[in-house]
Amino acid sequence: MVIRGRAPQAVSGSRPVSWPRRRAEVRYWSMCTNLGGQYKPVVINRFADGSTSYGCRYNDETRLDRHGNYAFVLGTEGQRAAIEDVRNTTFVPFSVSYPTVPHMVLLRHLLPVADFPYAVQNVPMNSSAETAAAIMGAYYPLVTVCSLATLTTEGPHGCSA
Repeated sequence: MVIRGRAPQAVSGSRPVSWPRRRAEVRYWSMCTNLGGQYKPVVINRFADGSTSYGCRYNDETRLDRHGNYAFVLGTEGQRAAIEDVRNTTFVPFSVSYPTVPHMVLLRHLLPVADFPYAVQNVPMNSSAETAAAIMGAYYPLVTVCSLATLTTEGPHGCSA
């Protein structure tokens, strides 16, 4: 699954800074995979070597193309290396422990500035996809399902709907 859209301008780094900042549209943004169900926890994959892979990628971890667009690719940990080799893509994992549980994907825009009209927070609850797309414009996440073979040979733009 490939999710593409425009990335909002955000403050980079993990140090505290005054807010709002010039030229920033949001303080922070991320794309996360969460498990379905009542509590909807973020995906956490723990490995035998002690490492952990979380199902969130925040703005500083996201690869952008020269136009400021992202392409998140959701896949299994077994597909990670192939996905990470594709230019301008960012891997986001499905759960290793619960592969058959429905997953939910969350786009988060944290602390958008008042004059940034495209923030996900500006989409009224229970809106249609068409309404969300109209409000968010180029920042609206477009989702396509694509084979790994197509992704690795043609890149994320080869996975257009």
